[in-house]
This record gives sequence, structure tokens and C-alpha cells, in this order.
Amino acid sequence: MPSLAEADAAVREIQDAYPGIDDLSDDESTAETDESTAEAEVSSEADPDAAAADAGAESDSAPESSPEPGAESDPDTAEDPSEHGTTVVLDDESRLSEPVSAADAAAWDAVVGTVPGDVLDAVTEVRFFTDGAGGDLAAVEPTGASDGGWRMLLDTTDSDPDDPEFIRTIVHEAFHIVTLGDSAFTAASKRSCPTLYVDEGCFAEDAVLFEFWSRFWSPQATADPEFVNSYAETDVVEDASESFTQFVLSQSRDMSAPKVAMFAERPELVDLRATFAENIRANLPGKG
Repeated sequence: MPSLAEADAAVREIQDAYPGIDDLSDDESTAETDESTAEAEVSSEADPDAAAADAGAESDSAPESSPEPGAESDPDTAEDPSEHGTTVVLDDESRLSEPVSAADAAAWDAVVGTVPGDVLDAVTEVRFFTDGAGGDLAAVEPTGASDGGWRMLLDTTDSDPDDPEFIRTIVHEAFHIVTLGDSAFTAASKRSCPTLYVDEGCFAEDAVLFEFWSRFWSPQATADPEFVNSYAETDVVEDASESFTQFVLSQSRDMSAPKVAMFAERPELVDLRATFAENIRANLPGKG
């Protein structure tokens, strides 16, 4: 398994190609579609004010659509463009099972080139949509199927593999899959959950998000609560994904922030960072 420093060579190339890609401050934060806002509920042994767990909350920077003249805007009934795209099933090799437009195919190829294979294997469907330039870029959500598969939503208009924002967003979304898969939860009920209970279930004691919540979100947390950006303040899930994105795109010498440094303590996440970095480097402009 590569060390943090060994993966820095790839990260340096990425930073040279995209200066500031590791800066996720508010003007560069991840944009994504709000597909599920899962309000976190905790057991009697945890804090009832714990943050929400969300696998795709709307970015603060997403533009609001303008209502037609004379019409009242109702955010609860507003139509979500991502719900009316084209959904395509993937085969066992993460290939699209039916022909799609060249733009859709290029967007999916960019995802395949970025996301590590063992994470990508969990994605069984992709939905292509667009809300025009800007706005939402991507999201993930469980398909609800018995195989525990995930659906990725991609705005074809905004899916430019040479855009640093696309890279950041795909890393962010992939981390939702890593941290909210079935293996992160136990069979414990809400009443008997000894850790943190969210809509998806009771976190296992060794779950990344439970450790992250314990360190930075629980009432007993003593670590520095600094956020990468305001979007990370949404809830523990978005905070972890934004922090992990910075972990992937930063050199090891820049990992002093407690939330980023936490990931460096977990060998499986150090390995995931290295794979992401190598994939992104391999697809930099002029490579291949």
C-alpha cells in the first residue's frame, strides 16, 4: 500500500495542472443535487441534537430557478430536473447497457476514469440530466434494490473532465458511497443503537462517519471544529465528504487540519487517496 508521501507525486502533478484545486473554500465548493435529506436521529445514549446525515444535499451555491411571471415559487413543489433525466443500467464492468448521446457517454467515461474500481462497482445505474450550465453537477443515491446498489446522477452540461470542479465533485460523491454503504451499518434498531442512528440505520462502531461524528460533531468532541467551507457545515456526511476531497487533493505536508488528518490514520483511506490521485493524474490534459 502506498504511503501518503508516495502518492504526493501524483497530487503535485494535479495541482500543477489545476492550481488551487485543493482549495475548497466557499467560492470553489462542491455543487450537487439534493436527493435525500436524511435527518440523523440518535439513540438514547447519544446526543439528540446530532447533525443530519445527507447523501446529496443541495449546494449553497446552486442558483434558484425563476418562476414564471405571476406564479408563486414553492420550493417544496419545485420540479427537480434530475428526476426527469435518462436512467441507464450498468453491466458488471460498469459499462452503459444501452446507447446514449456522445455527451452522456463522455461524462460517464470521465467518472469511470476517476473513481476507483472497487467503489465504482457499487454503482449500478446512472441518470443523465441537465439543469443548464451551472447549478447542480452530480449526486448519488441508493437505488433501493436488494443488491444495495447506488445510482449516480450526472448533469451532462456541467460534466467536463478537464474542470477541477468536476473532479472535486466526483471525489465527494464517491465518498458518500464509501461511507454510506451497507457495511457501515449494523442491524441494531433505533432504540438499541449504541452509536449514531440515522435514516440509513445504526452506524457500526468502526464506521468512518461514526468516528468522524464522535471527533468533530458529538457533544463530547474536543477537536477543532473548523470547516473546509460553509457547505461542509450542512451535516456530518457533507462535512466528511468535503474534508475527504481536500485529503485526496492535498499534499501530505498540508494535512494538519484535524478533519483531514483523521483520514490519514485509516490505511484504507490512504490507499483510496492514492488510487484517486493516480486516476486523476492519468487523465490530466495531455496524458494518455
